[in-house]
Amino acid sequence: TELNEFLLVPYYGACIHTPPPPANQVVHVLTGEKPLVIENTYDPVWAIGEMKVQTMVSGLAEAGYVLELERVVPYTETKTGMETGMETGMETGMETGMETGMETGMETGMETDMETDMDASTDTSVGTDTSTGMETGKDRDAN
Repeated sequence: TELNEFLLVPYYGACIHTPPPPANQVVHVLTGEKPLVIENTYDPVWAIGEMKVQTMVSGLAEAGYVLELERVVPYTETKTGMETGMETGMETGMETGMETGMETGMETGMETDMETDMDASTDTSVGTDTSTGMETGKDRDAN
């Protein structure tokens, strides 16, 4: 079968049953100048290309997206190296990020607390408010 366009849907037979899936689950795929040759149009595939948010209405369904197809890859149940790598990378990144964030937060908090305590314990300044002539400062009663 040669296709110039097709609807990519979330499950088998989605557009022949009513109601069709909502528009945010349907992608109108355009194959470009060269038609896509495919044996069985009901086989699941990965459609790879540039996706845009654009509404398209046909007699079968409303699509919320248009994909300008670059290539089609048969769908398989096994994880690809990219999927496995992404999962591992996300887990590692989250763990590292959380550890780093906690360490940085604790260090910053401790430094801030220590600086605040030191500032509070060493501030014994006494001055005079020129508008009232009253003494100001933390230790004004000590004088």
